[in-house]
Amino acid sequence: MIILKRNIVFLLIIIIVLGIFIATSIEIKNYKLSLNQNKNEISKNPPIWPAPFYGQFGNNSILISKEFNFTIISDSTLLLNKTLSKYYNLIFTQDNLINSSSNTLNKLNINLKSKNEILKFGFDESYKLIIKNNENSKLEGNTVYGIMRGLETFYQLIKYNFSDNSYFIENCLPLIINDKPRFPHRGVMLDTSRHFYSVDTILKVIESLSYNKFNTLHWHIIDSQSFPLSSKSYPNLINGAWSKSEIYSYHDIKRIIKYGKENGIRIQLEIDMPGHAKSWSVGYPDLLPHGWNDSTTTIKCPDYDVPLDPSSPLSLPISFGLLSEFSGTDYGYNPNYDDKSNNLFNLTVDDLFHVGGDEIEYQCWNNSKRIKDWMNENNLKTFQDVAKQFQLKIIKQLLKIGKIPVLWEDTFQLFYKDLPKDVIVEIYHDQSTAINATNNGYKIISSIARYWYLEYSYSNWIRAYNFEPTLNISKSNIHLVLGGEGAIWSESIDSSNLFQKLYPTSSAIAERLWSPIYYTNLLNAKSRLQSFRCSLLKRGINSAPLNNSSPLSAFSCYNS
Repeated sequence: MIILKRNIVFLLIIIIVLGIFIATSIEIKNYKLSLNQNKNEISKNPPIWPAPFYGQFGNNSILISKEFNFTIISDSTLLLNKTLSKYYNLIFTQDNLINSSSNTLNKLNINLKSKNEILKFGFDESYKLIIKNNENSKLEGNTVYGIMRGLETFYQLIKYNFSDNSYFIENCLPLIINDKPRFPHRGVMLDTSRHFYSVDTILKVIESLSYNKFNTLHWHIIDSQSFPLSSKSYPNLINGAWSKSEIYSYHDIKRIIKYGKENGIRIQLEIDMPGHAKSWSVGYPDLLPHGWNDSTTTIKCPDYDVPLDPSSPLSLPISFGLLSEFSGTDYGYNPNYDDKSNNLFNLTVDDLFHVGGDEIEYQCWNNSKRIKDWMNENNLKTFQDVAKQFQLKIIKQLLKIGKIPVLWEDTFQLFYKDLPKDVIVEIYHDQSTAINATNNGYKIISSIARYWYLEYSYSNWIRAYNFEPTLNISKSNIHLVLGGEGAIWSESIDSSNLFQKLYPTSSAIAERLWSPIYYTNLLNAKSRLQSFRCSLLKRGINSAPLNNSSPLSAFSCYNS
């Protein structure tokens, strides 16, 4: 019997591996077919990534004079000035010997229509870029964040000639671009629990997201493996960090949120609960269910996924305390901590707050007499009822403090139609769950693992680009798809290989979420993505090659 079971398990592993190989082979075959079908369809438009909503391009070129400047023709702000200075320094890194004349581009007029810099879900990123000649060139945005996206497009248009030390825009003038994103939520999730990333690394991630016209960093800050989040209300929680030097302080969090704003990137925190809570218990042991690690029981609890004990007198107070402390509000502030000046209530913290809710290992509650007695007292029949009660209290608390709850799809599957409609569901297993959730009126964020999880060995830009987050969702429910995220789970990733795992696959996701749905031509995408990858390398973002091989000819950046 044991040998038979082993053979069945071995057979299942072979089937899974073979299925992944076949799926990947089909995608590569389809990619090659697409290349053959579209050889003569490569757009002559400039290689802008992600592709704009609308573009009209001519065939003329123009030199850029050494006197070129960004000229603000509207009200200005400190952030606008800082953004213009940043892009000027990114663009003009070499000598420019071209004197100004009526035939050179000497300025780009900047028209900021609103000084509103509030960074929250749905903020305006639209822009209009017109380049005709020196007197008729301008970048216009409703917000500074639209100006940021337009400057990224402008950056990608400019080339440099080392032969005569000149900057120029080639074969696309006159130019009119009207651009806006397809989805309001476009991001990458970064797990900082399984491996710790320095603040400087996270800032570099934020910068790279901005270049890709993403707008969200979903910060999965804690998990079973470590608790690096420093809490003023519950200071012992950081005992669960990897070490005393691998912790995010208030100063660090403020710095990350501020840098996010400077790059048009929302910082959406995730404090995962009630699952994955082992690291919480290092500082507060009573948070875990009694007997969870009893080796004598037949029903085992996986130590990496042990959940909070909802019957513990500490579970809800600490959970509520963390939500209030890191929500950017002063609701429910812990009265035991008086130094309110150090709270995050004065920062622009995102209006979406992720609280996990996935992979609750119910068997971990099975050995606890305290939980079973508490269930009887509260007339709770099953462990699913326990999870529902806890999750509902967390959801209501978030709504009370003015936050929009985001949870992984497991919570939707637990509650089904009884889940409050205020909740945004993040889908990660299968598109059928996205269809089911939207059919029942729930807003969703797409992060389907087999396409948009970036740590997998088979993850690649073609696979990511080919996935459409609205696939098979009824036309009347398309508005419920808020966007999507690529996800980096860090079991096998740290700062040494992070950016090679992020890019170029995340860049493919960026275009899928920004550009119109009809951008599906892989040959056109490859041409533009190669150019964009080179621009990332030039700016210190170490993207992996598209082809994962050495180039066979000159132009190594583009051909690798």
